[in-house]
Amino acid sequence: MSSPSNEFNSSQNTTERNLKSSIKTVLNFPYIKTIHFMLKILIIIFHICGSISVSIKYDNWGSTRYYNFVAITGIFLVLIIIFAHFFYLTKRFQKIPWKIIELVFDILWAILILIAAAIVTDNAKRYANMESYAAGAFFGFGAFLIFSIDGILRLISIIRG
Repeated sequence: MSSPSNEFNSSQNTTERNLKSSIKTVLNFPYIKTIHFMLKILIIIFHICGSISVSIKYDNWGSTRYYNFVAITGIFLVLIIIFAHFFYLTKRFQKIPWKIIELVFDILWAILILIAAAIVTDNAKRYANMESYAAGAFFGFGAFLIFSIDGILRLISIIRG
């Protein structure tokens, strides 16, 4: 005969296994290991660093406002994309062309952040003591590069099917 404590432990282990399997069906943990996720995290880091750099001294200038608008909006949209992939929304709503939406987003945001980085580069070059703008330009051009890489990888995956 088995003791009541053994029966309790086996039912508890079964419940834990069921909970783990139900979590795995809701959350897409393998997405965290993909190159697209890592690029999205790098984009978020570059946007945050660039936004802070540009806002250090000159937060009321138009170029700072534009840079921050592009960076902060980009962060929110990237977080929405990560959320959609992590919770299998891209699999649940397969009629939505997710890859094309992400490709258009990558291209559009690469262009917007390139413009923002060029504007702050011009300000950093034109005025003295604008090191924070130079740092913001560096992070902006870095984000442009990452968006471009992500877009190229996305385009390759669309072409291959």
